[in-house]
Amino acid sequence: MHYNATLMPILFVAFIDAVPRLRDSGHALVRRYGILAPAAVAAIGLAFLPSFPFWKFTDASFYTTSARVDEAHRLMALIPDGASVAASNNFTPQLTSRCKVTLFADEYRRPVDWVIVDSKRMTGLPAPPPVQQARLRALPSEGYRLVRDEDGILLFRRTGPASN
Repeated sequence: MHYNATLMPILFVAFIDAVPRLRDSGHALVRRYGILAPAAVAAIGLAFLPSFPFWKFTDASFYTTSARVDEAHRLMALIPDGASVAASNNFTPQLTSRCKVTLFADEYRRPVDWVIVDSKRMTGLPAPPPVQQARLRALPSEGYRLVRDEDGILLFRRTGPASN
């Protein structure tokens, strides 16, 4: 599907360029095609739209946030501005504007004040899920205390000395 994303703008511009040329043709059949083609392309596009992911934009539930996402935002709000944080890959974009963020379970094991991890959605970045799970289990022995666990979203705070 993502391969189409680069081709579609090119085809669209080519189509826009071709329609006036078709309409100016000396052949009646080609002129007729130039007149009918835009409507035909629009109808075909609309007919196939429900079979593509773009169709989800028409569903009102697409624009609602799940309770789990809301809880993740509440947990991230507990992390103070300017804090150093190790976060799951899916949380880092929301924290980088106000915190010093590293990816959770990176190979350097930088000491941080806070850790927020989505234990149900370990993506394999920057380490495979088994490595992330092992690092997660090791956090208490490294001086981190679990602050909250909301549906597998875990928030830890360092309370002891860094042992990295």
